[in-house]
Amino acid sequence: FFFVFVFFRSTVRVALFMDPQLCNIPVGCTIPKTTVESGQSGWVTGTGHHFNVRQGPNYGKTGKKEPSKECMYTLVAVDMFRTESRIVPISQMLSRPTLSPHAAAFKHEHVPSIFVMHVQLPDYSPSIFGHKDDGPSIQIVFFFEITVETVKAFENLAAAEPCYRLLEEYFTKAPADPKFRGRFKMIGQVRSDWAGTSLPSMLETYNGKPVLITQSGALHNGPEPYMKEMSINVHAFSFIARRALNGMREKFQLQDVDFGAVIEARSDAEMNERMLCAARLLYIDPFSSPEILPETAEWFREHAPAPGPKQSK
Repeated sequence: FFFVFVFFRSTVRVALFMDPQLCNIPVGCTIPKTTVESGQSGWVTGTGHHFNVRQGPNYGKTGKKEPSKECMYTLVAVDMFRTESRIVPISQMLSRPTLSPHAAAFKHEHVPSIFVMHVQLPDYSPSIFGHKDDGPSIQIVFFFEITVETVKAFENLAAAEPCYRLLEEYFTKAPADPKFRGRFKMIGQVRSDWAGTSLPSMLETYNGKPVLITQSGALHNGPEPYMKEMSINVHAFSFIARRALNGMREKFQLQDVDFGAVIEARSDAEMNERMLCAARLLYIDPFSSPEILPETAEWFREHAPAPGPKQSK
């Protein structure tokens, strides 16, 4: 069986067809690639320059930040789904992106050619009482491919910028070291002028500010040796953060938003920071995403290619 998504304007139909060779959802089938100039909804490859990151030396004293150099991974696909509960990991349910020649040739014991950032947003109004870490969800799945520049840096890692050695250290240590894994930072920022967004003023404080993903993050091996998936459970965020995000519910589709991630540098030997990956989403409404029904999710758990062993939780 495999999924085919048929688009009729804003309506998405889901159909099942029998095919014993295929048992996953085509990657990139729910959110199209677009351009800023077109004004159409979709995703655009993010740029590191849109994010301010730590600069050395003596960051602890200076607090200096400047726009990042280009990302170490580049966006190749985005998908969004609604589900009755979180599906983690999710990458085994989707087909694999076609690797560029440089990414296909890249081989490393720990550093992936494809990095998946999987964000699970609550699809319900948060309550200050009875906090939970699961429930109806929006599954946002970003697929990033290692860049040519990053591959070249790994050819002589000793002479490369510190950010590349930190990248290797992260993927080597993070599976067994929760503290090191907690150096993963996610950044979201609305690019529009805030006064014209009609978004809650309380959200402006968080705009463009990095959030450390500690207990809410889990790192998984993907269904292929060259893939790793970072799962970020927003259900586990604080009530204030979840309430602020829920305040965007009716206005998200009107926004031009950047999302990105960076591994936190702390010592001068690790500076300067460099964005790991970035995505730009234009006028997308995640709350009207196609739904994966519970019985379908269960079917996938039974039939989809099994992921590698979970690396952290």
